[in-house]
This record gives sequence, C-alpha cells and structure tokens, in this order.
Amino acid sequence: MTSTERLNVMKNGSEVVLRNDDMEAYLSLCPPMPGDPYRLSEVMDFLEGRGVTFGINESIIKAILEKGKYNCPVLVAKGKEKQDGKDGWFEFLFPIDDKKGPKILPDGSVDYHTLDEITMVKMGEKLVYYHKAVQGENGIDVRGKPIVAYRGKEQRMLKVKGVTVSEDRLVYMAAIHGKVEYANDKLTVTNVYEINSDVDYLTGDISFEGDLIIHGNIAAGMALKATGSITVSGHVESAKIEAGKDVILESGMQGAGKGSIKAGGDVSGKFFEQVEITSIGTIHANSILNCIIETEGEVVVSGKLGIIVGGVVRAVHGISATIIGNMAEVKTELEVGVSDSIISEIAACEKEIKESDEKVNQINVALNRIADIESAGKNTKDIAQQKLKLMRTKIILSSEAAAAKAKKEHLLMKKEQSGTAKVVVTKRIYPGIKVTVNGVATQILDMHTNICIKRRGEDIGLFANE
Repeated sequence: MTSTERLNVMKNGSEVVLRNDDMEAYLSLCPPMPGDPYRLSEVMDFLEGRGVTFGINESIIKAILEKGKYNCPVLVAKGKEKQDGKDGWFEFLFPIDDKKGPKILPDGSVDYHTLDEITMVKMGEKLVYYHKAVQGENGIDVRGKPIVAYRGKEQRMLKVKGVTVSEDRLVYMAAIHGKVEYANDKLTVTNVYEINSDVDYLTGDISFEGDLIIHGNIAAGMALKATGSITVSGHVESAKIEAGKDVILESGMQGAGKGSIKAGGDVSGKFFEQVEITSIGTIHANSILNCIIETEGEVVVSGKLGIIVGGVVRAVHGISATIIGNMAEVKTELEVGVSDSIISEIAACEKEIKESDEKVNQINVALNRIADIESAGKNTKDIAQQKLKLMRTKIILSSEAAAAKAKKEHLLMKKEQSGTAKVVVTKRIYPGIKVTVNGVATQILDMHTNICIKRRGEDIGLFANE
C-alpha cells in the first residue's frame, strides 16, 4: 500500500480533535494494517492535513506508535499560552486610604481624635516605588495562529510637591520633613509645625506655611493661622483660628462671643459655644450653642444629644441635628440654601463680564491701529506711552473679567447645590425656631419630632423623615 493510500486510510479511520480554543490537539489513530505499522512522517503529514502545525510533541506520537495505543484520543500538540502584560503601577509605602470623617462612638457621639491619621515622614524617606509596565508575550495555537497578548501601559509620573524623584523615575522620596499626602495623582509633603504645649502668651501668636498640630490648649486672645490644616488636641478658649484647609478640635471651643474660626475646608469639634465660624466645607459637632455659623457645605450635629440652640446657622447644603432649640424657646435662626438675591448677583457678574469684554475689544482695536503705525515707521514717544497705557488697562480689565467669571461660576454652583437643601431633625425641634430655605422663611410654632423641613415651590413644608 502506498503512502497516499495509507494516509487516506488514516483519514478514514483516524481523527484529530481540537479543544480549549484550539490550544490543544488530540489524536486518535485507527490500528494500522497487520505487519505494516505507521511511520512518524505519515502521522505528521496527517496532523498537518488537519491544520495542526504548532506545538506537536513527536515523543508522544512515537510512544503511541511504539505502544500501539490506538482508538483513543491522546494529547499530541499544545499551543503556547499568551502572557498578558501588566500596566505600570505605583507601590505606596504609606497609607493612602482617603476615607475621612469623624468616628461614630457607640453612644452616637463623634470622636474627633484625628492625630493618628497624619503620616509624618523624614527628608530622604522613600515614599513610592514605580513598577514599570510588563509588555507581555504573544501566544500561538496549534494551528499556528497568533494570540495577541495585552501590552502593558506606562503610567504618567505623579505630580509632586516637596518630593524628589530618582533619575530613573522609579523612586519618589521626601524632600523635606513633614506630612505626606496623596490625592488626585499628586504626591505632597508639606511642612507640619507641632507644638507640644499650650499656646498662650508665652508662645505668642502663630502663623505658619503648612499644617499646625497643637498638643495642648489654646488660651483666650491667641491667634493661629496656617495655610494648611490646624489640629488641636486640647480645649480652645476665645482665640482666633484661620486655616487654609481643615480645622479639627479634638475637644471643643468656648468662644465667649470673641472666638472665631475661618476654614477653607471642614471644621470639626465636640462642641462650639459662642463662636463665629466661617467655612467652605462641612461643620461637624456634637453641640452648637449660641454661635454664628456660615458654611458653603453643611452643618451636621450628631449624637444622642446633638443639639443646636441659639444663634444663627447658615449652610448652603443643609443642616441636620438630633435636637434643635429647647423648652425655653431660645431664639434660633437656621438658613439653608441660598436667597433669591443670588439671581441678581449672577446677573451683576454677567454685566461686569460683558462690559469688561467690550472695553478689552475696544483696546484691541486701538492696539491694532498702533501696530499699523509702528509698521509704517511712524512710531513716536507719545505712541509708545499710549500703547503701554492701553496694555496695562487691558491687563486690569482682563483680570477683573476673570474674577467676575470665577465668581459667577461659584454662584451658579451654589445655586445648583442649594436645590436639595433642607433641615433634618431626627428627634425634636422646639418652637421659637426661624427656618429659611432658599429665601422662603417660616416660624416653628409647635414642637415636632423626626421631621424634614424643605421648600416646595413658593412655600416651606414639614415632612416626616423617611
């Protein structure tokens, strides 16, 4: 029998089965004619005829022929698995958990001890390792078809401040002693000034470019200012505190009508009494007594006795408390959202922007004329002075327009955020409370429990909390 005839016989009785996405080929041979065994080359030709061209294990085929293992499938070819690459990644050598917010204690009150959340580093300390991307390796199936592997991508370098980066861009190190933070792809080490005593007339007022940590009390009449956050572990009397970021009082503040807090972020404290507070973010407390508060965020007074009594509390996003007012019906004013006057403020900004843009356009026309005069070689000292004056005026107008645009955007954002503003009371609100929601005011005349106060159209409604 010729080789071709034998091959045809093999085709008629033998088979090749591909499995696992063509990554495996199983050969089942029918028995050969008596006294005329198969040759290896015949089996190889048969596999090729069935499309199997890669990963063939000749040793296994030889074993099949030598041992006469027929009429059963045997794995004779195996493809090469692809090796997917891996994107480059950053290994942080310090905690980067960005979960913030006070810890709720079992009794429902809030624990404002946050000093342990600050990660301090020393100059030269390694902060981050960058692991380069792995490109990966393509695979191939038993039919010889390539299997494309994922090619890893490199990450952009982190934005840094107070940090040095190695020449190979793989290691980030602290350039100064301070507090390390990571947010929005930016790695920052900022100076932190720690005072392990009270702040009083012995230490004097403090102003610092960075974060302040006070491991003590702050006496009456003192002033603290920091571009970063201010954290105080002790009690605060009638001092003045100003922070570019958060203000965190692990105890509280008794302002005696003279103390104040101004924060570019959140403000937290167990209690605030007779304090004036202005902030951009959220104000957390367990009690607020006779304070004047204004924030673009919200005011959250929590705990079983989380109470607001007396004073004025204004918050764009909303106010929530356990109890508001008391049986003595102490006068208390709450305002959430924004007033209707914000519409006129936005219109005023638009008018200012329009007028500035028109003036800038007029200046541009004048500058173009001067440019024509200069190109004609008729430049004089008066022309040069006029050009300088126009350019200075243009810079001033452009700056004013930019400020007006920023203010307009801020007002529009406040207006949008105020749409859902409300006052939430989880236990009781007493009579004597004036509530204003987005410019509409109402007086609480009776005691109510577990209610939500919000605006509906032109009126204010009291609704049961869900």
